Amino acid sequence: MGQHMLQQTRALWAICERYEALVFKLNVLIPDAKTDVTHQLMSINAEQQTLAKRKRALLVYLLQDLKNHQQRLLKRNPTLTQVFVDEITQMLADLPRTQSMVLDQPVQSILQQLEHIVHSQQLQRIRSLVIRLEVALQVLQPTQRRHPLVPYQPGSLFRNWDLLMNLMQYDAYPHDYPGVDAATFIQWLAYHKGNTRIDDVTVTDLRTAVPEAKVTGLAGTAYSVVIGKEVEGYILFRGAERTGMAGEWQETALDWQYMLKSIMLGLPNESDQLPIARQFTQMIMGHLQLLSPDARLYGIGHSLGGQLVQAVQLLDHPFTAGFTLNSVPMQLQQLQSLAPKRFSKTQWHALKHHRGHNVSHLLQEFGEKAANIINVRFSQDFTALFYQAPGTISLGEERSFTLTNWHYPFTAKLSNFFTKNEISNLLELLRYALMRLRRASTQRQLKGQVGAFLFDTILTLYRNANIPATATFLDHLSQYLYACDFFTKAPVDFMTDASGKRHSFRLTFANLMNQREFFKSLNTAMFAPLVTLHIVNGVKFIVADNQQDIETEELGSSFVTQTTIPTQTAIQSVIAES
Repeated sequence: MGQHMLQQTRALWAICERYEALVFKLNVLIPDAKTDVTHQLMSINAEQQTLAKRKRALLVYLLQDLKNHQQRLLKRNPTLTQVFVDEITQMLADLPRTQSMVLDQPVQSILQQLEHIVHSQQLQRIRSLVIRLEVALQVLQPTQRRHPLVPYQPGSLFRNWDLLMNLMQYDAYPHDYPGVDAATFIQWLAYHKGNTRIDDVTVTDLRTAVPEAKVTGLAGTAYSVVIGKEVEGYILFRGAERTGMAGEWQETALDWQYMLKSIMLGLPNESDQLPIARQFTQMIMGHLQLLSPDARLYGIGHSLGGQLVQAVQLLDHPFTAGFTLNSVPMQLQQLQSLAPKRFSKTQWHALKHHRGHNVSHLLQEFGEKAANIINVRFSQDFTALFYQAPGTISLGEERSFTLTNWHYPFTAKLSNFFTKNEISNLLELLRYALMRLRRASTQRQLKGQVGAFLFDTILTLYRNANIPATATFLDHLSQYLYACDFFTKAPVDFMTDASGKRHSFRLTFANLMNQREFFKSLNTAMFAPLVTLHIVNGVKFIVADNQQDIETEELGSSFVTQTTIPTQTAIQSVIAES
Protein backbone atom coordinates (compact mmCIF):
# COMPACT_ATOMS: atom_id res chain seq x y z
CA MET A 1 0.00 0.00 0.00
CA GLY A 2 2.61 2.56 1.09
CA GLN A 3 4.96 1.86 -1.80
CA HIS A 4 2.16 2.25 -4.35
CA MET A 5 1.19 5.63 -2.88
CA LEU A 6 4.85 6.62 -2.77
CA GLN A 7 5.16 5.94 -6.50
CA GLN A 8 2.19 8.21 -7.16
CA THR A 9 3.47 11.05 -4.96
CA ARG A 10 6.89 10.90 -6.57
CA ALA A 11 5.30 10.99 -10.00
CA LEU A 12 3.37 14.10 -8.90
CA TRP A 13 6.61 15.73 -7.74
CA ALA A 14 8.23 14.91 -11.08
CA ILE A 15 5.34 16.65 -12.85
CA CYS A 16 5.95 19.78 -10.77
CA GLU A 17 9.60 19.65 -11.91
CA ARG A 18 8.50 19.30 -15.53
CA TYR A 19 6.33 22.40 -15.26
CA GLU A 20 9.32 24.31 -13.86
CA ALA A 21 11.42 23.04 -16.77
CA LEU A 22 8.86 24.34 -19.28
CA VAL A 23 8.97 27.79 -17.68
CA PHE A 24 12.79 27.61 -17.78
CA LYS A 25 12.75 26.78 -21.49
CA LEU A 26 10.37 29.59 -22.32
CA ASN A 27 12.32 32.09 -20.21
CA VAL A 28 15.78 31.08 -21.44
CA LEU A 29 15.79 29.14 -24.70
CA ILE A 30 13.04 30.93 -26.60
CA PRO A 31 13.92 34.67 -26.14
CA ASP A 32 17.48 34.17 -27.44
CA ALA A 33 16.61 31.84 -30.30
CA LYS A 34 17.90 33.04 -33.67
CA THR A 35 15.71 30.67 -35.67
CA ASP A 36 12.00 29.98 -35.93
CA VAL A 37 10.71 28.85 -32.52
CA THR A 38 7.27 27.70 -33.65
CA HIS A 39 8.15 24.02 -33.32
CA GLN A 40 9.56 24.51 -29.81
CA LEU A 41 6.50 26.47 -28.71
CA MET A 42 4.18 23.80 -30.08
CA SER A 43 6.16 21.16 -28.20
CA ILE A 44 5.93 23.14 -24.94
CA ASN A 45 2.20 23.67 -25.45
CA ALA A 46 1.58 19.96 -26.09
CA GLU A 47 3.65 18.92 -23.08
CA GLN A 48 1.88 21.22 -20.63
CA GLN A 49 -1.46 19.78 -21.75
CA THR A 50 -0.18 16.23 -21.29
CA LEU A 51 1.16 17.10 -17.84
CA ALA A 52 -2.19 18.53 -16.80
CA LYS A 53 -4.00 15.33 -17.79
CA ARG A 54 -1.39 13.11 -16.14
CA LYS A 55 -1.50 15.17 -12.94
CA ARG A 56 -5.29 14.89 -12.66
CA ALA A 57 -5.13 11.13 -13.26
CA LEU A 58 -2.49 10.67 -10.54
CA LEU A 59 -4.58 12.65 -8.06
CA VAL A 60 -7.61 10.47 -8.85
CA TYR A 61 -5.56 7.26 -8.34
CA LEU A 62 -4.08 8.61 -5.10
CA LEU A 63 -7.52 9.56 -3.78
CA GLN A 64 -8.87 6.11 -4.60
CA ASP A 65 -5.97 4.41 -2.82
CA LEU A 66 -6.51 6.51 0.28
CA LYS A 67 -10.22 5.67 0.30
CA ASN A 68 -9.61 1.95 -0.30
CA HIS A 69 -7.21 1.73 2.64
CA GLN A 70 -8.85 4.37 4.78
CA GLN A 71 -10.07 1.95 7.44
CA ARG A 72 -6.58 0.52 7.93
CA LEU A 73 -4.98 3.96 8.00
CA LEU A 74 -7.71 5.37 10.24
CA LYS A 75 -6.69 3.02 13.02
CA ARG A 76 -3.28 4.70 13.15
CA ASN A 77 -4.18 8.33 12.41
CA PRO A 78 -7.88 8.89 11.55
CA THR A 79 -7.72 12.69 11.54
CA LEU A 80 -4.72 12.92 9.23
CA THR A 81 -6.05 10.37 6.75
CA GLN A 82 -9.36 12.21 6.36
CA VAL A 83 -7.49 15.50 5.89
CA PHE A 84 -5.68 14.09 2.84
CA VAL A 85 -8.90 12.68 1.39
CA ASP A 86 -10.68 16.03 1.74
CA GLU A 87 -7.67 17.95 0.42
CA ILE A 88 -7.32 15.92 -2.78
CA THR A 89 -11.08 15.99 -3.36
CA GLN A 90 -11.08 19.79 -3.16
CA MET A 91 -7.97 20.04 -5.32
CA LEU A 92 -9.60 18.03 -8.10
CA ALA A 93 -12.67 20.26 -7.94
CA ASP A 94 -10.52 23.40 -8.24
CA LEU A 95 -8.33 22.24 -11.13
CA PRO A 96 -9.26 23.82 -14.48
CA ARG A 97 -9.83 21.90 -17.66
CA THR A 98 -6.91 21.33 -19.98
CA GLN A 99 -5.76 24.68 -21.38
CA SER A 100 -3.98 25.55 -24.61
CA MET A 101 -1.75 28.52 -25.36
CA VAL A 102 -2.39 30.84 -28.30
CA LEU A 103 0.90 30.61 -30.18
CA ASP A 104 0.49 33.25 -32.91
CA GLN A 105 1.48 36.03 -30.49
CA PRO A 106 4.74 37.66 -29.32
CA VAL A 107 6.95 35.49 -27.12
CA GLN A 108 6.30 37.69 -24.08
CA SER A 109 2.55 37.13 -24.41
CA ILE A 110 3.07 33.38 -24.74
CA LEU A 111 5.24 33.41 -21.62
CA GLN A 112 2.49 35.21 -19.72
CA GLN A 113 -0.01 32.60 -20.88
CA LEU A 114 2.20 29.76 -19.69
CA GLU A 115 2.79 31.42 -16.32
CA HIS A 116 -0.99 31.78 -15.91
CA ILE A 117 -1.53 28.12 -16.83
CA VAL A 118 1.19 26.95 -14.44
CA HIS A 119 -0.27 29.08 -11.64
CA SER A 120 -3.72 27.57 -12.23
CA GLN A 121 -2.30 24.05 -11.87
CA GLN A 122 -1.92 24.58 -8.10
CA LEU A 123 1.65 23.33 -7.97
CA GLN A 124 2.18 24.84 -4.53
CA ARG A 125 -0.68 22.78 -3.08
CA ILE A 126 0.61 19.64 -4.83
CA ARG A 127 4.13 20.10 -3.46
CA SER A 128 2.71 20.54 0.01
CA LEU A 129 0.52 17.46 -0.39
CA VAL A 130 3.41 15.30 -1.61
CA ILE A 131 5.72 16.32 1.23
CA ARG A 132 3.20 15.93 4.04
CA LEU A 133 1.79 12.65 2.70
CA GLU A 134 5.20 11.05 2.21
CA VAL A 135 6.27 12.05 5.73
CA ALA A 136 2.97 10.69 7.09
CA LEU A 137 3.44 7.37 5.26
CA GLN A 138 6.80 6.92 6.96
CA VAL A 139 5.08 7.24 10.34
CA LEU A 140 2.00 5.17 9.47
CA GLN A 141 3.88 2.19 8.05
CA PRO A 142 5.06 -0.51 10.46
CA THR A 143 8.83 -0.36 10.95
CA GLN A 144 9.47 -3.80 9.48
CA ARG A 145 7.63 -2.90 6.26
CA ARG A 146 9.37 0.37 5.64
CA HIS A 147 11.39 0.80 2.48
CA PRO A 148 14.91 -0.53 3.19
CA LEU A 149 17.51 2.20 3.47
CA VAL A 150 21.23 2.10 2.75
CA PRO A 151 23.34 2.62 5.91
CA TYR A 152 24.11 6.31 6.15
CA GLN A 153 27.55 7.41 5.08
CA PRO A 154 28.70 10.64 6.80
CA GLY A 155 28.32 13.65 4.51
CA SER A 156 26.32 11.81 1.84
CA LEU A 157 23.39 14.24 2.11
CA PHE A 158 25.76 17.17 1.57
CA ARG A 159 27.28 15.57 -1.52
CA ASN A 160 23.85 15.44 -3.20
CA TRP A 161 23.68 18.67 -5.25
CA ASP A 162 20.05 18.16 -6.14
CA LEU A 163 19.19 17.94 -2.44
CA LEU A 164 21.17 21.10 -1.62
CA MET A 165 19.45 23.13 -4.32
CA ASN A 166 16.01 21.95 -3.20
CA LEU A 167 16.95 23.15 0.28
CA MET A 168 17.99 26.53 -1.17
CA GLN A 169 14.66 26.77 -3.00
CA TYR A 170 12.70 26.14 0.17
CA ASP A 171 14.73 28.70 2.09
CA ALA A 172 14.28 31.36 -0.58
CA TYR A 173 10.63 30.59 -1.42
CA PRO A 174 8.96 28.97 1.61
CA HIS A 175 5.58 30.22 0.36
CA ASP A 176 5.83 27.66 -2.46
CA TYR A 177 5.35 24.95 0.19
CA PRO A 178 2.28 26.00 2.19
CA GLY A 179 1.80 24.19 5.48
CA VAL A 180 5.29 22.64 5.39
CA ASP A 181 7.65 23.79 8.15
CA ALA A 182 11.43 23.66 7.79
CA ALA A 183 11.87 20.56 9.97
CA THR A 184 9.31 18.60 7.96
CA PHE A 185 10.85 19.73 4.69
CA ILE A 186 14.39 18.58 5.46
CA GLN A 187 13.08 15.25 6.80
CA TRP A 188 11.16 14.73 3.57
CA LEU A 189 14.09 15.93 1.46
CA ALA A 190 16.53 13.49 3.08
CA TYR A 191 14.10 10.62 2.49
CA HIS A 192 12.94 11.65 -1.00
CA LYS A 193 16.34 12.68 -2.45
CA GLY A 194 18.81 10.81 -0.24
CA ASN A 195 16.98 7.66 0.83
CA THR A 196 17.82 8.60 4.43
CA ARG A 197 15.67 8.91 7.54
CA ILE A 198 16.55 11.72 9.92
CA ASP A 199 15.99 10.65 13.52
CA ASP A 200 15.95 14.16 14.97
CA VAL A 201 16.25 17.70 13.60
CA THR A 202 16.54 21.14 15.17
CA VAL A 203 15.93 24.19 13.00
CA THR A 204 17.43 27.53 14.04
CA ASP A 205 16.44 30.74 12.27
CA LEU A 206 19.35 33.16 12.01
CA ARG A 207 17.27 36.23 12.83
CA THR A 208 15.75 34.57 15.87
CA ALA A 209 19.18 33.57 17.17
CA VAL A 210 20.81 36.92 16.31
CA PRO A 211 18.05 39.60 16.22
CA GLU A 212 20.41 42.37 15.06
CA ALA A 213 20.75 40.52 11.73
CA LYS A 214 17.47 41.99 10.47
CA VAL A 215 18.79 45.55 10.15
CA THR A 216 21.57 44.30 7.85
CA GLY A 217 19.29 42.24 5.58
CA LEU A 218 21.07 39.00 6.47
CA ALA A 219 18.86 35.89 6.60
CA GLY A 220 19.53 32.19 6.89
CA THR A 221 18.72 28.91 8.59
CA ALA A 222 20.65 26.19 10.39
CA TYR A 223 19.58 22.55 10.39
CA SER A 224 21.06 20.31 13.11
CA VAL A 225 20.27 16.69 12.25
CA VAL A 226 20.85 13.36 13.95
CA ILE A 227 21.03 10.23 11.78
CA GLY A 228 21.79 7.19 13.91
CA LYS A 229 25.05 8.02 15.66
CA GLU A 230 25.95 10.75 13.18
CA VAL A 231 25.41 14.46 13.93
CA GLU A 232 25.57 16.97 11.07
CA GLY A 233 24.75 20.64 10.75
CA TYR A 234 23.83 22.59 7.63
CA ILE A 235 24.01 26.39 7.67
CA LEU A 236 22.28 28.04 4.74
CA PHE A 237 22.89 31.74 4.10
CA ARG A 238 20.19 33.19 1.88
CA GLY A 239 20.94 35.13 -1.29
CA ALA A 240 19.44 38.46 -2.35
CA GLU A 241 16.46 36.89 -4.14
CA ARG A 242 13.14 37.25 -2.33
CA THR A 243 9.67 35.76 -2.53
CA GLY A 244 7.98 38.97 -3.64
CA MET A 245 6.02 39.34 -0.42
CA ALA A 246 5.11 42.81 0.86
CA GLY A 247 7.94 44.78 2.46
CA GLU A 248 10.78 42.61 1.19
CA TRP A 249 12.15 45.33 -1.09
CA GLN A 250 13.84 46.88 1.96
CA GLU A 251 15.79 43.69 2.67
CA THR A 252 16.68 43.32 -1.00
CA ALA A 253 17.96 46.89 -0.96
CA LEU A 254 20.11 46.08 2.10
CA ASP A 255 21.51 42.98 0.37
CA TRP A 256 22.43 44.96 -2.72
CA GLN A 257 23.96 47.69 -0.59
CA TYR A 258 26.13 45.02 1.05
CA MET A 259 27.17 43.51 -2.29
CA LEU A 260 27.90 46.83 -3.98
CA LYS A 261 29.39 48.72 -1.06
CA SER A 262 31.23 46.05 0.93
CA ILE A 263 32.19 43.68 -1.91
CA MET A 264 32.42 45.59 -5.16
CA LEU A 265 33.67 48.94 -3.83
CA GLY A 266 35.39 47.75 -0.65
CA LEU A 267 33.97 50.60 1.44
CA PRO A 268 33.19 50.57 5.19
CA ASN A 269 29.59 49.48 5.72
CA GLU A 270 27.60 49.93 8.91
CA SER A 271 25.28 47.14 7.68
CA ASP A 272 28.05 44.57 7.15
CA GLN A 273 26.57 41.07 7.19
CA LEU A 274 29.78 39.09 7.59
CA PRO A 275 30.33 39.64 11.37
CA ILE A 276 26.82 38.34 12.11
CA ALA A 277 27.32 35.37 9.77
CA ARG A 278 30.48 34.47 11.72
CA GLN A 279 28.70 34.86 15.06
CA PHE A 280 25.81 32.63 13.97
CA THR A 281 28.18 29.98 12.64
CA GLN A 282 30.08 29.80 15.93
CA MET A 283 26.78 29.55 17.80
CA ILE A 284 25.62 26.58 15.73
CA MET A 285 29.03 24.90 15.95
CA GLY A 286 28.85 25.12 19.75
CA HIS A 287 25.39 23.55 19.74
CA LEU A 288 26.52 20.67 17.51
CA GLN A 289 29.55 19.92 19.67
CA LEU A 290 27.28 19.53 22.67
CA LEU A 291 25.50 16.77 20.75
CA SER A 292 28.71 15.13 19.53
CA PRO A 293 32.39 16.15 19.57
CA ASP A 294 32.68 14.61 16.09
CA ALA A 295 29.80 16.65 14.62
CA ARG A 296 30.31 18.02 11.11
CA LEU A 297 29.12 21.44 9.93
CA TYR A 298 28.49 22.31 6.28
CA GLY A 299 28.02 25.75 4.72
CA ILE A 300 25.57 26.36 1.86
CA GLY A 301 24.86 29.62 0.04
CA HIS A 302 23.49 31.07 -3.18
CA SER A 303 24.77 34.37 -4.63
CA LEU A 304 25.33 36.67 -1.64
CA GLY A 305 24.98 33.63 0.63
CA GLY A 306 27.84 31.95 -1.22
CA GLN A 307 30.11 34.91 -0.49
CA LEU A 308 29.35 34.56 3.23
CA VAL A 309 30.14 30.81 3.16
CA GLN A 310 33.52 31.49 1.55
CA ALA A 311 34.36 34.43 3.82
CA VAL A 312 33.42 32.62 7.05
CA GLN A 313 35.48 29.62 5.94
CA LEU A 314 38.50 31.76 5.08
CA LEU A 315 38.44 33.65 8.39
CA ASP A 316 37.40 30.89 10.83
CA HIS A 317 37.40 27.55 8.94
CA PRO A 318 34.37 26.12 10.79
CA PHE A 319 32.95 24.07 7.90
CA THR A 320 33.85 20.50 7.08
CA ALA A 321 32.91 21.50 3.52
CA GLY A 322 30.90 24.14 1.68
CA PHE A 323 28.74 24.47 -1.43
CA THR A 324 27.99 27.75 -3.21
CA LEU A 325 25.84 28.49 -6.24
CA ASN A 326 26.39 31.55 -8.50
CA SER A 327 28.38 33.14 -5.70
CA VAL A 328 29.66 36.71 -5.63
CA PRO A 329 33.33 37.08 -4.57
CA MET A 330 34.92 38.14 -1.30
CA GLN A 331 36.55 41.55 -0.81
CA LEU A 332 40.05 41.69 0.69
CA GLN A 333 39.50 45.13 2.23
CA GLN A 334 36.46 43.85 4.08
CA LEU A 335 38.24 40.72 5.30
CA GLN A 336 41.32 42.59 6.50
CA SER A 337 39.29 45.23 8.34
CA LEU A 338 37.31 42.53 10.20
CA ALA A 339 40.27 40.22 10.99
CA PRO A 340 43.55 42.11 10.50
CA LYS A 341 45.54 39.46 12.41
CA ARG A 342 44.18 36.54 10.40
CA PHE A 343 47.25 36.77 8.15
CA SER A 344 50.65 38.40 8.51
CA LYS A 345 51.41 41.65 6.70
CA THR A 346 53.43 39.70 4.15
CA GLN A 347 50.56 37.30 3.54
CA TRP A 348 47.99 40.10 3.18
CA HIS A 349 50.33 41.73 0.68
CA ALA A 350 50.63 38.47 -1.26
CA LEU A 351 46.85 38.08 -1.33
CA LYS A 352 46.38 41.62 -2.67
CA HIS A 353 48.89 41.11 -5.47
CA HIS A 354 47.91 37.57 -6.37
CA ARG A 355 47.22 37.16 -10.10
CA GLY A 356 43.71 35.87 -10.70
CA HIS A 357 40.82 35.83 -8.29
CA ASN A 358 41.07 32.32 -6.76
CA VAL A 359 43.50 32.24 -3.81
CA SER A 360 43.11 28.58 -2.81
CA HIS A 361 46.57 27.51 -3.97
CA LEU A 362 48.19 30.58 -2.41
CA LEU A 363 46.60 29.78 0.96
CA GLN A 364 47.94 26.25 0.78
CA GLU A 365 51.40 27.74 0.25
CA PHE A 366 50.79 29.63 3.50
CA GLY A 367 50.26 26.25 5.18
CA GLU A 368 46.47 26.68 5.43
CA LYS A 369 44.05 23.75 5.40
CA ALA A 370 42.16 23.07 2.18
CA ALA A 371 38.94 25.07 1.98
CA ASN A 372 36.83 22.08 0.82
CA ILE A 373 34.38 24.42 -0.88
CA ILE A 374 32.82 23.77 -4.28
CA ASN A 375 31.68 26.89 -6.13
CA VAL A 376 29.20 25.93 -8.86
CA ARG A 377 27.86 28.47 -11.33
CA PHE A 378 26.36 29.22 -14.71
CA SER A 379 29.43 30.15 -16.71
CA GLN A 380 28.11 33.58 -17.78
CA ASP A 381 26.18 34.52 -14.66
CA PHE A 382 26.02 38.29 -14.20
CA THR A 383 27.74 38.04 -10.80
CA ALA A 384 30.99 37.62 -12.77
CA LEU A 385 30.86 41.42 -13.03
CA PHE A 386 31.80 41.61 -9.35
CA TYR A 387 35.08 39.85 -10.06
CA GLN A 388 36.14 42.83 -12.19
CA ALA A 389 36.43 45.03 -9.09
CA PRO A 390 39.82 45.42 -7.40
CA GLY A 391 40.46 43.34 -4.29
CA THR A 392 37.88 40.64 -5.05
CA ILE A 393 38.89 37.01 -4.51
CA SER A 394 37.29 33.56 -4.29
CA LEU A 395 38.06 30.40 -2.38
CA GLY A 396 37.60 26.74 -3.28
CA GLU A 397 37.13 24.56 -6.34
CA GLU A 398 35.31 26.25 -9.24
CA ARG A 399 32.99 24.37 -11.58
CA SER A 400 31.07 26.21 -14.27
CA PHE A 401 28.34 24.92 -16.57
CA THR A 402 26.48 26.13 -19.62
CA LEU A 403 23.80 24.96 -22.03
CA THR A 404 24.91 22.84 -24.96
CA ASN A 405 24.66 24.31 -28.48
CA TRP A 406 23.23 27.56 -27.15
CA HIS A 407 24.53 31.11 -27.31
CA TYR A 408 24.00 33.41 -24.35
CA PRO A 409 24.62 36.98 -25.50
CA PHE A 410 25.32 38.59 -22.12
CA THR A 411 29.03 39.00 -21.46
CA ALA A 412 30.50 40.10 -18.14
CA LYS A 413 34.01 40.70 -19.52
CA LEU A 414 34.22 44.45 -19.18
CA SER A 415 37.89 44.37 -20.15
CA ASN A 416 36.85 43.44 -23.70
CA PHE A 417 35.10 46.81 -24.06
CA PHE A 418 36.55 49.22 -21.49
CA THR A 419 39.98 50.46 -20.53
CA LYS A 420 41.20 50.28 -16.93
CA ASN A 421 40.33 53.93 -16.39
CA GLU A 422 36.85 53.41 -17.84
CA ILE A 423 36.17 50.50 -15.48
CA SER A 424 37.12 52.87 -12.69
CA ASN A 425 34.62 55.35 -14.14
CA LEU A 426 31.88 52.75 -13.79
CA LEU A 427 32.84 52.10 -10.17
CA GLU A 428 32.82 55.82 -9.45
CA LEU A 429 29.34 56.11 -10.90
CA LEU A 430 28.34 53.22 -8.64
CA ARG A 431 29.68 55.06 -5.59
CA TYR A 432 27.73 58.12 -6.60
CA ALA A 433 24.57 56.05 -7.09
CA LEU A 434 24.87 54.56 -3.60
CA MET A 435 25.15 58.05 -2.13
CA ARG A 436 21.92 59.00 -3.89
CA LEU A 437 20.05 55.83 -2.93
CA ARG A 438 20.80 56.27 0.77
CA ARG A 439 18.39 59.21 0.75
CA ALA A 440 15.44 56.87 0.09
CA SER A 441 13.39 55.59 3.04
CA THR A 442 10.42 54.13 1.13
CA GLN A 443 10.04 52.01 -2.00
CA ARG A 444 8.54 54.95 -3.87
CA GLN A 445 11.46 57.19 -2.91
CA LEU A 446 13.91 54.45 -3.93
CA LYS A 447 12.38 54.22 -7.41
CA GLY A 448 12.44 57.99 -7.65
CA GLN A 449 16.12 58.18 -6.69
CA VAL A 450 17.04 55.46 -9.20
CA GLY A 451 15.21 57.32 -11.97
CA ALA A 452 16.72 60.64 -10.98
CA PHE A 453 20.23 59.16 -10.83
CA LEU A 454 19.94 57.61 -14.30
CA PHE A 455 18.54 60.80 -15.80
CA ASP A 456 21.16 63.05 -14.16
CA THR A 457 24.02 60.74 -15.08
CA ILE A 458 23.02 60.36 -18.73
CA LEU A 459 22.44 64.10 -19.07
CA THR A 460 25.75 64.94 -17.39
CA LEU A 461 27.70 62.54 -19.58
CA TYR A 462 26.00 63.74 -22.76
CA ARG A 463 26.63 67.38 -21.85
CA ASN A 464 30.33 66.55 -21.56
CA ALA A 465 30.52 64.41 -24.68
CA ASN A 466 32.66 67.10 -26.29
CA ILE A 467 35.46 65.85 -23.99
CA PRO A 468 37.14 63.09 -26.02
CA ALA A 469 37.59 60.78 -23.01
CA THR A 470 33.91 61.08 -22.10
CA ALA A 471 32.76 60.50 -25.68
CA THR A 472 34.96 57.40 -25.94
CA PHE A 473 33.58 56.12 -22.64
CA LEU A 474 30.00 56.58 -23.88
CA ASP A 475 30.85 54.81 -27.14
CA HIS A 476 32.31 51.84 -25.25
CA LEU A 477 29.35 51.70 -22.87
CA SER A 478 26.87 51.69 -25.75
CA GLN A 479 28.81 49.03 -27.62
CA TYR A 480 28.93 46.86 -24.50
CA LEU A 481 25.17 47.10 -23.94
CA TYR A 482 24.56 46.35 -27.62
CA ALA A 483 26.90 43.34 -27.60
CA CYS A 484 25.03 42.01 -24.54
CA ASP A 485 21.71 42.32 -26.40
CA PHE A 486 20.30 44.81 -23.92
CA PHE A 487 19.57 46.90 -27.02
CA THR A 488 18.79 45.38 -30.39
CA LYS A 489 19.88 48.28 -32.63
CA ALA A 490 23.48 49.39 -32.94
CA PRO A 491 24.43 52.74 -31.36
CA VAL A 492 25.82 55.68 -33.33
CA ASP A 493 29.25 57.08 -32.50
CA PHE A 494 29.15 60.22 -30.37
CA MET A 495 29.94 63.55 -31.95
CA THR A 496 32.56 65.81 -30.38
CA ASP A 497 33.70 69.36 -31.01
CA ALA A 498 37.19 69.88 -29.68
CA SER A 499 37.21 73.45 -31.04
CA GLY A 500 34.44 74.41 -28.61
CA LYS A 501 32.59 76.41 -31.29
CA ARG A 502 29.38 74.44 -30.96
CA HIS A 503 27.22 75.24 -27.94
CA SER A 504 27.12 72.34 -25.43
CA PHE A 505 23.31 72.26 -25.52
CA ARG A 506 23.24 71.91 -29.31
CA LEU A 507 25.83 69.12 -29.19
CA THR A 508 23.98 67.34 -26.39
CA PHE A 509 20.71 67.52 -28.28
CA ALA A 510 22.34 66.27 -31.48
CA ASN A 511 23.85 63.25 -29.68
CA LEU A 512 20.55 62.43 -27.99
CA MET A 513 18.71 62.54 -31.30
CA ASN A 514 21.33 60.35 -32.96
CA GLN A 515 20.90 57.71 -30.27
CA ARG A 516 17.12 57.77 -30.07
CA GLU A 517 16.68 54.59 -32.14
CA PHE A 518 19.26 52.85 -29.95
CA PHE A 519 17.40 53.80 -26.74
CA LYS A 520 14.04 52.78 -28.22
CA SER A 521 15.36 49.27 -28.96
CA LEU A 522 15.64 48.19 -25.30
CA ASN A 523 15.41 44.40 -25.33
CA THR A 524 13.12 43.58 -22.41
CA ALA A 525 13.18 39.87 -23.34
CA MET A 526 16.85 39.81 -22.33
CA PHE A 527 16.05 40.24 -18.66
CA ALA A 528 14.14 36.94 -18.37
CA PRO A 529 17.16 34.70 -19.10
CA LEU A 530 19.45 37.04 -17.16
CA VAL A 531 17.42 36.55 -13.98
CA THR A 532 16.40 32.92 -14.57
CA LEU A 533 19.97 31.73 -15.02
CA HIS A 534 20.98 33.34 -11.73
CA ILE A 535 18.23 32.28 -9.30
CA VAL A 536 18.13 28.78 -7.85
CA ASN A 537 14.87 27.89 -9.60
CA GLY A 538 16.55 28.39 -12.97
CA VAL A 539 20.25 27.60 -12.66
CA LYS A 540 19.48 24.22 -11.06
CA PHE A 541 18.48 22.94 -14.53
CA ILE A 542 22.04 23.55 -15.70
CA VAL A 543 24.19 22.37 -12.81
CA ALA A 544 22.13 19.42 -11.48
CA ASP A 545 21.36 16.11 -13.13
CA ASN A 546 17.59 16.48 -13.07
CA GLN A 547 16.84 14.57 -16.30
CA GLN A 548 14.68 17.35 -17.74
CA ASP A 549 16.00 16.92 -21.32
CA ILE A 550 17.97 20.16 -21.05
CA GLU A 551 21.44 19.47 -22.45
CA THR A 552 24.30 21.02 -20.50
CA GLU A 553 28.08 20.79 -20.41
CA GLU A 554 30.77 21.58 -17.87
CA LEU A 555 33.39 24.20 -18.68
CA GLY A 556 36.54 25.46 -17.04
CA SER A 557 36.77 28.67 -15.04
CA SER A 558 34.97 31.48 -16.85
CA PHE A 559 36.33 34.45 -14.90
CA VAL A 560 38.76 37.03 -16.17
CA THR A 561 41.82 38.18 -14.26
CA GLN A 562 41.16 41.31 -12.25
CA THR A 563 43.07 44.52 -12.89
CA THR A 564 44.44 47.32 -10.76
CA ILE A 565 42.25 50.41 -11.20
CA PRO A 566 43.35 54.01 -10.54
CA THR A 567 41.30 56.19 -8.23
CA GLN A 568 41.16 59.52 -10.08
CA THR A 569 39.50 59.64 -13.51
CA ALA A 570 37.99 62.05 -15.96
CA ILE A 571 34.45 60.99 -15.08
CA GLN A 572 35.12 61.67 -11.38
CA SER A 573 35.87 65.26 -12.34
CA VAL A 574 32.69 65.47 -14.39
CA ILE A 575 30.57 64.20 -11.46
CA ALA A 576 32.28 66.59 -9.07
CA GLU A 577 31.63 69.54 -11.37
CA SER A 578 27.97 68.59 -11.76
